Amino acid sequence: MGSKLKILRVYDFAYPRIFPYLIKEDPSFLKLGYEEQKAFYLKKKFFVTNAFENGMRARGYEATELMYYVPPLHKAWLRERNRRFRKDLWQIEAALGQIQEFKPDIVYFQNFGHIPRYVRTKLKEAVPSIRLMLVHLGFPTPPEDLKNIDHVFTTTPLLSEELRKEGHSASVLYHAMDETLLEESESSIPEYSKRNHNTTFIGSSGYGYPFHFERYWFLHDLLSKSPIHAWLDEGIQKRATLQQFIEKPATTLAKEIAYQTPILLPQLRNKAVRKRIGLDQQTPYVLSSLFPKKTSKPAYGHDFYDLLKESKVSLNIHTESAKGQVGNLRLFQATGMGSCLLTDHGPNLSDLFEIDKEVVSFSNTEECIEKIEYLQNNPKTAKEIAEAGHRRTVRDHTISHRCDLVHEKIQELLN
Repeated sequence: MGSKLKILRVYDFAYPRIFPYLIKEDPSFLKLGYEEQKAFYLKKKFFVTNAFENGMRARGYEATELMYYVPPLHKAWLRERNRRFRKDLWQIEAALGQIQEFKPDIVYFQNFGHIPRYVRTKLKEAVPSIRLMLVHLGFPTPPEDLKNIDHVFTTTPLLSEELRKEGHSASVLYHAMDETLLEESESSIPEYSKRNHNTTFIGSSGYGYPFHFERYWFLHDLLSKSPIHAWLDEGIQKRATLQQFIEKPATTLAKEIAYQTPILLPQLRNKAVRKRIGLDQQTPYVLSSLFPKKTSKPAYGHDFYDLLKESKVSLNIHTESAKGQVGNLRLFQATGMGSCLLTDHGPNLSDLFEIDKEVVSFSNTEECIEKIEYLQNNPKTAKEIAEAGHRRTVRDHTISHRCDLVHEKIQELLN
């Protein structure tokens, strides 16, 4: 029998506030060595755990993770090898060095994120052991980003279809629930009636992000009109100075004054009016400043999953990049933690869950508010849906299930 195939997953995604959050909680992790620091991040469960590694190892691979978005980890790797820190390129060189040291047969990009295009497109030349490069995408990407990529996994059927029309090899690979979290949480999910929160939203409000305008205004309207509570990630915000405010163009200044004084222009909260003046394509203010009593600071890692477990109903809203389809990670996180998922509708939702039996869906703000009220007034039904959704995720939507599909595709591409 030949040697094991070696697969390295490059995970390149994180919210910008994670590191201030981590450092405030426990700054000592910055002094740890490379392997100890890596274990620390995996244990904290900030977006990446060892579930993919374990899943691929169970299928006969030698597997590891490269967390590109974690600068302190790369610094530790460089220190241990007595390598110099070049001012601008040290993170790229550290990541490339780790790939060269592991000598993978397969590199699997979990999103492209911040790794420069010139590095990705030349990676096979820099690391001759690489036979395949795969990427898992949830967003459209320029064709030049896919140079030298052998296969694209996508989080929606539509994105796969569009890529195949452009001549790329592509197939659907939905996100999934981490079974290590399922195993840890199975005995700690509270009884439905004893949970602390009725309806919650946990995640990015869309403030300051592209492709998030609809989510931003959807949440704005829900916070105005419904009894939800939101734990919002709204980036690293800087308070504008009075001078910056005065120097704004007159049209922008007029919009901002109107927005902050709804007494003068109450119809601004009307979606049609916002569209006419262009505010539907802006995210002008952090929602937590507009709704301080209905919002809380963002939650990450175990705190995030604990909130899901304590939520009777979890709200999910996709971004514009999904183009009306569904496939984000929250579908599986909420159901995996035993919460009743209330999500925006998409034509492929029924491929994943049985609607109104395993999840509940909505098509607009008004319907969403109606469903929130219905689920709060009918806790027995909400509990049954939450339990059925949890069973479906455990049965069909874990990382182990997705590793089966990755393995099958690798075998197909290599043979």
